[in-house]
Amino acid sequence: MEEHTALVTGAAGGIGAAVVRLLAEQGATVIAVDRDAARLAEEVAKLRTESLQVTDFPADVSDSAAVEAMVEAAEEQVGPIDQLVNAAGVLRLGPVSDITDQDWRAMFDVNVTGVLNVARAVVNRMIPRARGAIVTVTSNAAVTPGRGWPPTPPPRPPRPS
Repeated sequence: MEEHTALVTGAAGGIGAAVVRLLAEQGATVIAVDRDAARLAEEVAKLRTESLQVTDFPADVSDSAAVEAMVEAAEEQVGPIDQLVNAAGVLRLGPVSDITDQDWRAMFDVNVTGVLNVARAVVNRMIPRARGAIVTVTSNAAVTPGRGWPPTPPPRPPRPS
């Protein structure tokens, strides 16, 4: 099996942590990224007790300079990144009348700007190598209307027989 190095954001919990585990179990060396350094270190320590190749790199994806420095350090210490999974996400629940400016900025800073910052830092290194893959995890909230939170998905149409 060809060796791969993957960078996963949002790695301290939820989907990001599950992706880190899956990739590591499949033999990838994983660079786990999250702004919650303590929780990230705890998650990575658990995986390392299972002899999985995971290294924690705390960073706030909304900070482009921090992301650039983190990606540079990760590639120097771990190796060239072949795969990127953008799984970091922020969701502030509640009626729109209760969403504050800070809530709105936090969601956009991570969910939009963070994806750009990490993808740009990684792709600028992938292009000269002429290889790499990027996956961005998104939410059905972007296409599923809802009243209040959480949005209720519409019923699925029956499958043709």
